Amino acid sequence: MPETPKMQTPPMGGHPNQGSRAEYVYGIDMVRFAAALLVTGFHLTWRDPAVADAMWSGWAGVQVFFVVSGFVIANSANNATPIAFIRSRLLRLYPAAWVCSVLCLVVLLLMPEPDANLARRFIASFALAPDGPYIASAYWTLPVEIAFYAAVFLLLLSGHFHRLPQFALALAAASSAYLGAYGLHVFGVLDLPFLEFEYGMLNMTLLRHGVFFALGIFLWLWSRGKLTRTGMAAALLALAAAPLEITARSVEFVARSPVPLNLADLWTGPLLIWGLSLLAIAASARWRADVAALPPSLLALLRLIGLATYPLYLLHEVVGGSAKALAMQAGASSMAGAVTGGALSIAVALLVAAVLEPAVRDRLRRLLDIPQAAFSGRPALSTLYRSGGTV
Repeated sequence: MPETPKMQTPPMGGHPNQGSRAEYVYGIDMVRFAAALLVTGFHLTWRDPAVADAMWSGWAGVQVFFVVSGFVIANSANNATPIAFIRSRLLRLYPAAWVCSVLCLVVLLLMPEPDANLARRFIASFALAPDGPYIASAYWTLPVEIAFYAAVFLLLLSGHFHRLPQFALALAAASSAYLGAYGLHVFGVLDLPFLEFEYGMLNMTLLRHGVFFALGIFLWLWSRGKLTRTGMAAALLALAAAPLEITARSVEFVARSPVPLNLADLWTGPLLIWGLSLLAIAASARWRADVAALPPSLLALLRLIGLATYPLYLLHEVVGGSAKALAMQAGASSMAGAVTGGALSIAVALLVAAVLEPAVRDRLRRLLDIPQAAFSGRPALSTLYRSGGTV
């Protein structure tokens, strides 16, 4: 396959210019927004016995996020300097986390039932502390993302980013080995409780979710015509191991469900969501130029929706859950309450993406520019400002 043009990311909060528009993968924005909607539906229904199975499979959106991260981070780090890469990640992660943490704090303070641990949860969420406790459970994935970013940063810093395919292969192999052993534990073949990472810091080893990040990298390599036969074999290994992780998660969620659920009736749903999402990511990369030919106004809307994904993911449990509770107190059904909570979460996420997050991000960008201007010319720090390599 001939090498495709580099798929550039537009300026944060901005829009691709005319030259880069055809290279930006708008479809990725749609995939992750759909994943956020699935996770939102799951969290607003699964603990409610009246609608516990309505959106049960929606949690698979998290695994989709990890694949998207592998794709997007590989693309954004390619030919980047270490300092530019880490700066872009700080600007992407923290402003939205800060805004959403504050919004969630305000909502929880207004609710009638006080939480004695609220201050600690807010601080951990605001700082993206590795082990919580968080103001919303969705925050647990962010330290996992940060661990993946750190690994890519080290590749850039050492000047070995060209070894990204080998890194993805090692990640897929290590994660697949862990999942094979963990699967034997989950299904009762072996008793290996030390493999139960739950939602703690051990997930930062990337052993449980590494196959998803690796698949994202392999999809990116494929989109650039850089996927070798060895890479294809590693991708097939990850494709075989990833359903094992998803099935193990199904077992865990069935065990925690407030109502009796039959795993045999449910386990294929998350796998179907994940598989279709992989196809959508591949299609987005394959036909990105066709999508980019849509009217600019529509592309701007697609970009805004994509930017709203992260705030929606962070705030839907608190904002949406509180709205659902209030709606049900007013006489709404469980499903009507969930729809109300979901709709309000989307509206607030769009507000965050369009207004609040850009304002905070601009201030953080100016703060980050100060040390960058001061140290960029110093020889001792030159590796931070040199390209980490190209795949």
